[in-house]
Amino acid sequence: SKGLVAVGSTKHLFQRSRCNSMEVWKKLYSSVVLATTLYGAEVWGLDQVEAVERVQVKAFKSLLFLPLNTPDTFIRRELGLFHIKAVIFKKALAWWNRLCRMSEDRFPRQCFTRLLVLDRAG
Repeated sequence: SKGLVAVGSTKHLFQRSRCNSMEVWKKLYSSVVLATTLYGAEVWGLDQVEAVERVQVKAFKSLLFLPLNTPDTFIRRELGLFHIKAVIFKKALAWWNRLCRMSEDRFPRQCFTRLLVLDRAG
């Protein structure tokens, strides 16, 4: 996924800078990896929450040289990380609100209305 590619390139940049601050890594993660991973998540994210959550945990396990079987809850608690599903849900609700307020002549609204018709038709 694009999120894992962003993790790799960001991790490489972080290691080359010889910085060992977890706060700097968290900021890099938030600004590069999370932004890349969540691009357009308001549309597709609700179906892919688990995959996005895996990107977050893999990024921090990789940086800390922890085995992949380290419990995710351990990583989240020790580093104070929040679940990304809350961010995705918030983005989806904001998009839904915006979509409902759109006029019928807007293309996103037309696409959504068509999808509803097709779904109801079976």
